[in-house]
Amino acid sequence: MRRWVLLAAVLCLAVGGGATLAWRRLEAPGPMPADRSIVVPAGTTAQLATALTDAELIAYPFEFR
Repeated sequence: MRRWVLLAAVLCLAVGGGATLAWRRLEAPGPMPADRSIVVPAGTTAQLATALTDAELIAYPFEFR
């Protein structure tokens, strides 16, 4: 019984920490130093994420998908 409580507490802390880190990454300002415009290409979200990463509008393409 005691082991399950400890496991549940550790799991809750891990999930809470992961959610906090994800929220901070989501709400952080982007890497753009100045306003910029790009032409958004037609294609899949993976191609769009790559184009935005190449233009340095987003830092990590997997966060956009």
